[in-house]
Amino acid sequence: MAEPTVQVTRASLCAPFDTFKQIYQLLPPSTPMSRIFSIARSITRTKPHYRTTGTVSFGQVGDRIAHIHPLTFQERYTFGSAPVNLRDQQVVSALVGFVKSFARGEPIKMEAWGLSVGLFDKLEMVKEAKELKVSQSKEVEDPSITRHLSSVFSPMTLQSLESFHRCLTLYLWLSYRLAPIFSDQEKARSLRQDVEKSIEFVLEGIRFERVERGKGSKRNKANSSGGDVPQKKGGGSVFDELGRLNLKK
Repeated sequence: MAEPTVQVTRASLCAPFDTFKQIYQLLPPSTPMSRIFSIARSITRTKPHYRTTGTVSFGQVGDRIAHIHPLTFQERYTFGSAPVNLRDQQVVSALVGFVKSFARGEPIKMEAWGLSVGLFDKLEMVKEAKELKVSQSKEVEDPSITRHLSSVFSPMTLQSLESFHRCLTLYLWLSYRLAPIFSDQEKARSLRQDVEKSIEFVLEGIRFERVERGKGSKRNKANSSGGDVPQKKGGGSVFDELGRLNLKK
């Protein structure tokens, strides 16, 4: 509250839905959504202290579902405005699947969807890793357990979990707008919480792995350079204190 008020000099405006619909009605039915939004941007005029909001993603998402029928323009507009990361192929695939089910009038249940995309397998893999990590801390280190944990504590696992989180967020976003089909809200929220916990566990594991690798690197460097590690009489490091090859016996 003590900070000075920042003067707002520009604001964003977006044309209403009816504007895009009127343009759509003037063009052939096969016109891509991206073309409709491009035309809307090109003819939009505002005063200097306003700017139009970005609608590029609306058209790009709309083009991804152009082959799915039957859908009204308003339904395509709704799907086009959904939070879809077009760089994430798993999210794009989820969107296409959701829209196909919507077009057929088939409610999308999380149990069936999670099984079809491998979400439950991924959560089970992380659950097993948690159990193995607990057992490893109580017993002697098992190389097979270490290898399994390393496969879980990987950027690939993290990326997959983040994609599932985006898919569930997309489902929940659609559930507030197209409830009859996207009606499994409670299960979606529960699954998203499970994914969030798994992401936290994998992130912590990745950080731990990096710290351990760093420690191992320092130990190897100390051993190879003969740093502070005491040497037995007659032995010695293969390198001297300056890091040069030690040829003395």
